[in-house]
Amino acid sequence: KERYRNSFMISTWLNLKRHYMIWWRDRRFIIANIIKNVVMGMSVGAVFWQTDSTSSIFGVLFQGTLFIMLGAMTSAPGQLLDRSIFYRHKDANFYPTFAYIIGRAFAMVPQVSI
Repeated sequence: KERYRNSFMISTWLNLKRHYMIWWRDRRFIIANIIKNVVMGMSVGAVFWQTDSTSSIFGVLFQGTLFIMLGAMTSAPGQLLDRSIFYRHKDANFYPTFAYIIGRAFAMVPQVSI
């Protein structure tokens, strides 16, 4: 007897489509994310323009890591809200947990590339 209605690949595909559509519909977030990345890139570029010292390179790495962490902090509340939906779907045997994780990870590729 099968535990899930769909196969692993179909479950992964459905999760990928679902999370991609949720991300794509939030146009305000996408535009704000693009503006934030451009402003942060310009500020780091202006601070470390035409520097060759090793400490400057470490400064760029530090600021880049700091901006990534600050960007991740803004997405944490959405992750927490999504968790209750995941638990409800898991209890109803909609899809395996690994299919959810893989689908969500691949759906985040466009967001990470911006």
